Amino acid sequence: MSTPHEPLGRPTETIEIQNLVIERFCVGRHRVNTYLVATAARRSAILIDPGAEAPTLQAGVRAMGACLHTIALTHAHWDHVGAAQELSDMFEIPVYVQSRDRPLLRLAPVYALRVDGVRFRAPSRVITWDEHASIDIGDGHQLEMRAAPGHTPGGAVLGLGPVVFTGDTLLNRSVGRTDLPGGSRQALDQSLEDLAGRLTTAVWVCPGHGAPWPARDAIEWLASRSPSETHTIHDDA
Repeated sequence: MSTPHEPLGRPTETIEIQNLVIERFCVGRHRVNTYLVATAARRSAILIDPGAEAPTLQAGVRAMGACLHTIALTHAHWDHVGAAQELSDMFEIPVYVQSRDRPLLRLAPVYALRVDGVRFRAPSRVITWDEHASIDIGDGHQLEMRAAPGHTPGGAVLGLGPVVFTGDTLLNRSVGRTDLPGGSRQALDQSLEDLAGRLTTAVWVCPGHGAPWPARDAIEWLASRSPSETHTIHDDA
């Protein structure tokens, strides 16, 4: 949550790489990473995992000066979608989610109320996709969305040029938990194996919690990790 000394809309971190500008906002009780991604010309932008604090994220979009046209979700857990409906209505844009997480997205307000005592509505402008889909964000950039089940049935990994947004599938030297409804340890291990092969062309890995880290470090960590290790999740910024 922003303090009086932090201007509303100020990102936690900014990464500029290969004609992309990525602003990370660490939001909500669970310190979810919400990513505002724009082309270098700042003509077009997308928002990934708007977990909470819609006014902060709205101010961030306004400050960037880009036209926001899409919200994309790595998965539909309540802590990653709490501001999706409000921002979808503000900017009149759709929310993309993998089809197997559509039921979870509908239930997200229920979990949020039970677990955190937070109220919000599920987004209504929803576009689902299956195993793979892409979104043109302008200036020759495509957001590539691939199914990565395990943390949730409809978990996804989103690739944009040199950057991969891994949600809670792969965190910084950790992986997502699989003990929540719909989680599957076996499916997550397979998703991580598939992801390792795709990271070879990436530069940065941007997870759902914790700090972004170099793809080469993620590849080394995945290679040294035993699939039998306990799956955990941490909420530090």
